[in-house]
Amino acid sequence: MANHVYRFRRERPVPLVWLQSHTGGTAAIVDRAAGFVVDVQVDETKADDLKEAMASAGFEYLSIDPTTDPEDDVEINAISPEAHASIRQLIHFISDGPACGFASGAYKETLPTKSAFPTSIIWWESAAKLNKIVEKTISYALGNTKPTPIVWQMYDTDGSTVLCTVSDAITYDGAFEVSRTRTIT
Repeated sequence: MANHVYRFRRERPVPLVWLQSHTGGTAAIVDRAAGFVVDVQVDETKADDLKEAMASAGFEYLSIDPTTDPEDDVEINAISPEAHASIRQLIHFISDGPACGFASGAYKETLPTKSAFPTSIIWWESAAKLNKIVEKTISYALGNTKPTPIVWQMYDTDGSTVLCTVSDAITYDGAFEVSRTRTIT
């Protein structure tokens, strides 16, 4: 079966992590003045599933195997490894906060302070705490020290717009984690 590129458009962007997890193919963001345009390459046997997933997320199907047309002002953006490292995605975080691709000086706040069971861990761009980078919220059942769910929210550069939410629901057997279900929105 042949691979084809399918082009979609939506007014508002979605995180690249959403595209990668929901399209089943290779996704590329295309710049266009008329909205957020995405090209997704998949095997032709998966085209109907792709179109259905994109439509449910508010995308309009535009074309199959589009070409770059100077009159259409469409350019496919290749991304350098350096630029990729700076994309605000949770995958770019080491186990305890921002790493390569983020400016030095990030500030970690743990709430409540001096607690063995924190409920909120926020990474800010600086100690001034003006713009959030990522926030981890931990919920505990009453009288329980085992967290579930754990929710991460990745913020845009404005520090308030949520780009992506990842939620882990954890099942325990006594003191031991036995399973974890992750939801990405």
